[in-house]
Amino acid sequence: MTVNEDQKYLLEQAAGLSGLNLDNYLLVKLLEIAKEELALKDKLILSQRDWDLLVSTLENPPAPNAELKSAFTRFRSKYGQSTS
Repeated sequence: MTVNEDQKYLLEQAAGLSGLNLDNYLLVKLLEIAKEELALKDKLILSQRDWDLLVSTLENPPAPNAELKSAFTRFRSKYGQSTS
């Protein structure tokens, strides 16, 4: 990667404040960013409207339709009665 002189100076100044050489500083910062991005992929971020809809649906689930009832009957036939 090529950086211009101003960018290099800025990065060197930041590295110096951290007590690191430029290579180590860049590695540390890139690893921090990579960890944050990987952590974000495991999170579900909802708008307030979507959050409210999710909570409402969990608190007041719709009645099972015929297809769900049929699937449940097939499940019970195959795996037996639930004990819980």
